[in-house]
Amino acid sequence: MHIIDIIVFLLFTGGVVAFGCSFFKKKGTSEEFTSAGRSLPGWVVGMSIFATYVSSISYLGYPGKAFSGDWNAFVFSLSIPIASYFAARYFVPFYRSQDSISAYSFLENRFGPWARIYASSCYLLTQIARTGSILYLLALPMNVLLGWHIQTIIVVTSVAIVLYSMLGGMKAVIWTEAIQGIILIGGALVCMFILLFDMPGGPVQTFSIAMEDGKFSLGSFGSSLSESTFWVCLIYGIFTNLQNYGIDQSYVQRYHTAKNEKEAKFSALFGAIGFHSAPSWGLCLNDAELVELGRETVNLRIGIFLGKATRVVAARDGDIDCGGNLVGKAGEVQRASMR
Repeated sequence: MHIIDIIVFLLFTGGVVAFGCSFFKKKGTSEEFTSAGRSLPGWVVGMSIFATYVSSISYLGYPGKAFSGDWNAFVFSLSIPIASYFAARYFVPFYRSQDSISAYSFLENRFGPWARIYASSCYLLTQIARTGSILYLLALPMNVLLGWHIQTIIVVTSVAIVLYSMLGGMKAVIWTEAIQGIILIGGALVCMFILLFDMPGGPVQTFSIAMEDGKFSLGSFGSSLSESTFWVCLIYGIFTNLQNYGIDQSYVQRYHTAKNEKEAKFSALFGAIGFHSAPSWGLCLNDAELVELGRETVNLRIGIFLGKATRVVAARDGDIDCGGNLVGKAGEVQRASMR
């Protein structure tokens, strides 16, 4: 990387942390801290939901899976609009009518304290494991590009995120995520166009090679339940995303930050639409094309992951491979960048 790249990265990282901390004096009550005073516009909350859903797991896992196979993993994403519709239709009004921002307080009212404790404990344990994966997969491309130690990257990123989240509260979390979400979408689209037009034959050659190698395949449409078919991934995605939108604290708490129920419903739908613009960006290159493009262009594909460095890592993310092989696929992308 050039020195200008490092300067831009450090300025962006420092700017996000400073911006998040700037909300410190604006949270005078507990409601301001936990639900942003229910004052945020729907598009900001929706962009935050999108950025919450898309973590470094997606940004490394999707390219790795598409590079090694096809677009079968993208079928999971096709289920998100279905889940977001049910969220806007049923989940958002239900949770907005509750007095608590907790997704699990209703369980206590309905079944007793044991139900809330059990559900919240499972959520926290899941988030601890997921956060570890997200931080590790975030550190991989930064280690390749900057040469920094993976442990150092994880520690510095964690401290920065905790700092502005504690000082700025939920409003800081959502606004910083909204900014990062815009950068994620913009960076993905820019990289897609660069990769397409850097081919000697232009986009036509790219799509021609991809079609020949079956890179755009969404998987088999057969009835097998033991393989990662189109239907298995779609049904799996529907149930997993209904769980995300319906009982995940990361989502439910954001429903409460919108200034009214209409904006909250819009945020659920908007977040689902945004998800489809980032993870499916020209991921159809094979080994021959990587050699032809050269290391610099391939590194650009890895480079857009740097925008993840200061995101809130308590994020939910759908499994990008119905087989669950996340880290292995990410490793393929990392090895490709070093060729």
